[in-house]
Amino acid sequence: FIELGNVYLKVQKYDLAIEAYQEAIDLNPGFFEAFTSTGVAHIAAQRYKQAILPLESALRINPDDGLAYLNLGAVYSKLKQHKKAVDAFLELIRIHHDDPKAYYLLAVEYSKLHLYDDAINRFKDAIRLKPNYIEGHFQLSQVYYWTGDLKAALKAFTKVTEIEPNNVEGHFKMGDVFQRLMDHASAIKAFEKALAINPNHKLANYHLGISYIKLERHEDALKSYKKTILLDPDFVEAHYQLGATFSYLKQYKKSIDPLKKAIQLNPKLSKALFE
Repeated sequence: FIELGNVYLKVQKYDLAIEAYQEAIDLNPGFFEAFTSTGVAHIAAQRYKQAILPLESALRINPDDGLAYLNLGAVYSKLKQHKKAVDAFLELIRIHHDDPKAYYLLAVEYSKLHLYDDAINRFKDAIRLKPNYIEGHFQLSQVYYWTGDLKAALKAFTKVTEIEPNNVEGHFKMGDVFQRLMDHASAIKAFEKALAINPNHKLANYHLGISYIKLERHEDALKSYKKTILLDPDFVEAHYQLGATFSYLKQYKKSIDPLKKAIQLNPKLSKALFE
């Protein structure tokens, strides 16, 4: 029955899979793998609350069922019960203390709880076990960014792009950090690298325009804002910046339409512009 359930699971017939796993449980109530598989089937069907009971049943039978803890943690994360997810992933680490993914998942939950020091330490554990763990490096970079440690964030995002040179988000985030550090020449280089990989990255185009403005490269900024608007016609800030740049260049007639569009998309701008 367990093999039949696994086949049903693979072809996304989740209810039939659960029925087969139940048959296996009826034959052997101590078959913890069948309980775990039932939980997995519920997760696959996005019935997260229904997955909890069979996973907990598996763990009552076998407290060292790492797969059950892995899935239980994922369920609690989906349900935004992050403290319970932390408890599950701590148990997973107890069982699989050399698994970088276990530390990574725990760190993600700490991040969601704003326990950033704990998150940083666990991401570092994941990276220690798997030095080129790209997701670990990226999320570690994000935590540094969120906590305002921009130099550490820049170092970590640089590592992301060293491991994976075509990581567009790594280059974009480097540009973002450089921009916040007011190093606009370096920001431009990073945004341009991101756009060489993905020319349609909306935010890279927009932020490139911002850094061009800071270096008084107004014509280049106009091109960046126009490309941003082409990618997202409802991007309020891009319309506003386009109009403001035309106005700065004393091309007042050209500034009217983008400013009007920005106000149309966000009427609150009207008060800000005319006060």
